[in-house]
Amino acid sequence: MTIQRPVFGRKRSSATSVPRHPGPDEDGVSRIIPKSVWDGPSGDFLRELGQSPDDASNMMPTRDLVQARHDAAFAQQTQFVDRINAQLPDGTSVGPYAMIPWSVWQTEFGQMLMVSCEFYPTQPWNTMLLPDDERSSFVLDLPVHPGAYPATLQPAIERYLAEFREELDAARAYTDESFASGEMDLKVFGEALDKLKSNVIAMAHSMTSITFGEEVYDRHLRMFGETLGWPFAKRLMGK
Repeated sequence: MTIQRPVFGRKRSSATSVPRHPGPDEDGVSRIIPKSVWDGPSGDFLRELGQSPDDASNMMPTRDLVQARHDAAFAQQTQFVDRINAQLPDGTSVGPYAMIPWSVWQTEFGQMLMVSCEFYPTQPWNTMLLPDDERSSFVLDLPVHPGAYPATLQPAIERYLAEFREELDAARAYTDESFASGEMDLKVFGEALDKLKSNVIAMAHSMTSITFGEEVYDRHLRMFGETLGWPFAKRLMGK
């Protein structure tokens, strides 16, 4: 079966980048919708909706919270891989391969991935299971875990992430303007965030298909895609 690479992103414009979130409010708290918005005419509308500036849903995640979520995802992955290996033939084992490399998560794009998307490198959508050794490779008919990445992969991923971030920033700027004008349009940003998440996953899987070749990717999809819970596994396998 030939995997049709998903279409994602757009051609990057030459327009000046939209400024990032203004940062913590005067009280030192980082809010998704800044306190200045709540203190203006838009605040009355938000409160009528039953919201307040200090709701948990309006708080930017702290470093400790992000780290705790990261650690929980890592522990879940370890348990998951252990269960998979326990079901494989004796002497056969697989290890997790992060489709978006860990090094990317440590760049300027880490905040967008972990805070905006609430994605983490060890989550199933970003995980490919590859044989630990030659014997396992022979049994599973998949290449041995490479333990490294092509030199061109991270720069290519970062170019896409920069385009995705530009689109999200534009939607955020529009939302800020709509609040300032009293229009209160949250739909555009919500749709942009959903699109960002879909684009990130599509990009990761498409780049992995290119890295290993479609035949390898397709075999892995048949063997582990549904078990990993990849969102498109059933659709691509014709289920």
